[in-house]
Amino acid sequence: MKRLFLSLFAGVFAVSAHAADTKSVEDLNALSNGSVVFTKENDKLVATITDTARVFNISKDVDVDEVRMERVFAANKNATVVLPFEIDTTKIVGGQVRRLQTVENGKAVFSPEYVGKAFAYAPYLLELKGNATKLEFSGPVKLIATTPENTSSEKAWINPCANNGGWQVIGTTALKGWTANGVYKDEIGSVYGFMGKDLSGTDASNTVEGVNELHVGDFVKIKSAKIQAMRAYLKYDPSACPVKQGKPAAPGAAYAPEAPATTVYSIDDLPETMKVIIRNPVSEGGDEDDVTAIKSLKPVAAPKADVWHDAAGRSMNAPKAHGVYLNDRTPVIVK
Repeated sequence: MKRLFLSLFAGVFAVSAHAADTKSVEDLNALSNGSVVFTKENDKLVATITDTARVFNISKDVDVDEVRMERVFAANKNATVVLPFEIDTTKIVGGQVRRLQTVENGKAVFSPEYVGKAFAYAPYLLELKGNATKLEFSGPVKLIATTPENTSSEKAWINPCANNGGWQVIGTTALKGWTANGVYKDEIGSVYGFMGKDLSGTDASNTVEGVNELHVGDFVKIKSAKIQAMRAYLKYDPSACPVKQGKPAAPGAAYAPEAPATTVYSIDDLPETMKVIIRNPVSEGGDEDDVTAIKSLKPVAAPKADVWHDAAGRSMNAPKAHGVYLNDRTPVIVK
């Protein structure tokens, strides 16, 4: 009888522990509104970053044993990526991250992250390796909350300027679109994105005025386009990035005083397309031309006024509860 009682007690304890684990995972999933799905696998906490939410949001830092990405990349092509965690670059399997170095002679030059780490919410060009279509990450990581402090451009590695100034690579944590009558209409003409597929005829001219053909790898001036969360784009903004600027130092350190001068352009003088160069100082062949896409840049219809969506992209009336929402594609925090 005593042995039976102990067995029953152990069984109840096991069920209670499992229930506690389940509740913990449920609580964690409530933090991310579908941006991240948390699961327990063999006593390990696994976080899967989804690729469907219009807004990436996680309200608290979370330590996980393993992180996965749902996003599928095109094999043998480059892409842009923003990661919500910091990780040693040697622990990224399937690709390498590259930071913006300079924009020169109609070419955007990217180089390896010189400190050996990929930083949370920093925008990167991703150079995929071999036939990889997915990124994998070895070891545990800490997912970083999408608070203003953690995503602020005041951090040296978030939305960094080119070493020679004028240009800035900007990451997104929410769907962003550019249309003639949209919220970001004033940025049209100074924003560039990577082409994800070939376009011709009307599709090409709707993306870049006066151009009849665009190819995968063209870095194009946006006329009408959209970009999903956790991607990046290039912007010419000499007010944010003065044309005389030193080489960025390690995060937390000052910028070097010396800097090559570059020309200040008007928007009308900016090129319609640019090539992307990946500059790898350890390779023997010198510069290597590689180009790819943020996302296929297709025209998007002008949004209706005062349209609301929740973080998962579902249409709704004006929100009354606390949370993160989209109003006419602009992220809004309701308190």
